[in-house]
Amino acid sequence: MVALERDDFEGRKARRKRLFVAELQRTGKDGAVVKRQAVDLLDIADPDGIAGPAEKGDVGIGARFSMPFRNLEAVLPLGGHRLLVVNDTNFGTSHGRNPGRPRRQRVRRRVGAGPGGRVGLVR
Repeated sequence: MVALERDDFEGRKARRKRLFVAELQRTGKDGAVVKRQAVDLLDIADPDGIAGPAEKGDVGIGARFSMPFRNLEAVLPLGGHRLLVVNDTNFGTSHGRNPGRPRRQRVRRRVGAGPGGRVGLVR
């Protein structure tokens, strides 16, 4: 199972937007379900500039990509260790990427380690 953990902030104020994989058949010593962080949506490697170019006022575009949105609403498994993370713009009132202009966004992520053990954007 994939769980989304998020705060109620967007843009530069966002602090916690993470995906966890919970292994429902496994429990830790404390009896809680075992979970591991799959990705920190505020800190995704983008060394090839897939998300760019940034526009004036954009947050989270560059070598480190982020999804600083209040309304990260859905996580859909695509198969092959890939997930689609969906942002709900609330009909244009979400301004997480850029305070001056709302827009819809979706990010397809490969879950797991890439070169050097890092997680990053994929085409």
